[in-house]
Amino acid sequence: MFDQEEVKSLLAHASVNMRAMLLLACRPASQTDLALAPIDAADLVTGWLTLPRAKTAIPRRVPLWPETVTAIR
Repeated sequence: MFDQEEVKSLLAHASVNMRAMLLLACRPASQTDLALAPIDAADLVTGWLTLPRAKTAIPRRVPLWPETVTAIR
């Protein structure tokens, strides 16, 4: 577990791609779900990540922070 200051430090030193991944990792989706998600699972207009769970295929929707949308773009 990282505290808020540690996450801010990681984000401050991260490359563009790593910043997007760090922000996504802070959301309520497993890393496996994120790793297997196609790029079109992220709707950058509405700010939602829509994807099936990796193990069960149960649909899930994860709201994206504005910072995450910006980092993905």
